[in-house]
Formats: sequence, structure tokens, C-alpha cells
Amino acid sequence: MDKISIKQALLDLLYVDVHLSKVAQDFPNLKPITDYLLESNFIDDEDKPWPSLKSISEATGIEYSTTRTSVRKIHELMFPFMDTPYLNFSNTKFELEIHKFGVSHYMVLDSLPVIPKVGENIQLPFLKAKFQTDDFYVQRVNHYFFRDTQYIQLTILGGDYNLYRNFRKDEGLL
Repeated sequence: MDKISIKQALLDLLYVDVHLSKVAQDFPNLKPITDYLLESNFIDDEDKPWPSLKSISEATGIEYSTTRTSVRKIHELMFPFMDTPYLNFSNTKFELEIHKFGVSHYMVLDSLPVIPKVGENIQLPFLKAKFQTDDFYVQRVNHYFFRDTQYIQLTILGGDYNLYRNFRKDEGLL
């Protein structure tokens, strides 16, 4: 097994905390720790400090070394090398970030039938009053996963996509 930071493993588990109850069903000995992480809601409460192994050990009454071993075990169960029976990202949210000459607009959509790719042109006639144009293109597509949701972020800029300009820009960055 590769050496992993237990502190980082604990933080990883907080980002998928809604799935921890599935682990607790299959492994009752890990239930006190999973329950503590679920009930404390560390991600949503900005005033609450993130948990440490010591604070988990004190709150659950489990010995520190056992807490450390249990967190490592939960992490191994949640993020195995191949298939994971515990993770399921069943929801999707689309975040559109639209920019043109200092004017910005942000939208969150629950569904989008087709995800546009980088460089594809988009017409948004419902934003013409705000941007003075309805011609846009996709500059970047980014995916991130949080709890049980996959977020797809689209950065959309005003104008037309210029393949040559972007090729030269990428070449310069390289």
C-alpha cells in the first residue's frame, strides 16, 4: 500500500461525506467515526474547524491509534484502486460563467441536453440586452465532484473562437 497522509485522507472523506453511511452499513465497527463525520457537517459550517484525528478520538471515545487505523480503512474502502461500491455521483449541475468586456453573468442549471466542447460557438439570445451580443464560445470546460453531485463548469466568452489564436497562446504557455 502506498503511504498516504491520514490528515489528507480525512479531508478527502469530508468531500464525499454523504456516502459514508453506506460504509457504516457494511462495517458496523466504523459506524461511530462515520456518524461523527456525517453529523458534524464540517463542510457546510464555516465557523466549525475541520476535524483532526484527536478531536474525532475524543468525540467518539475511540483510542487515537484505532481512530487512525479506522480512517485509513474507510479511505481504502471509499477509494479503492478499481471499482467502488460506495461512490455514486447521481446528480449533475451545470455552472455557466459568461464574460464579455468586463460584463459577467453566472447561472446554475440542473440539466443541459448536450455539453458544449471547448471552441464551440453558442448563441444566447436571452442575454443580448446585457452583453449587446448573442454570439459566444466555450473557452473552458471543467468538471469537479462534491458529495453526490458532478459539477460541470463552462467558461463562456463573447465573440467567436479563434483556433489559431488559442494554438499560439497554448504554444506560448508551453
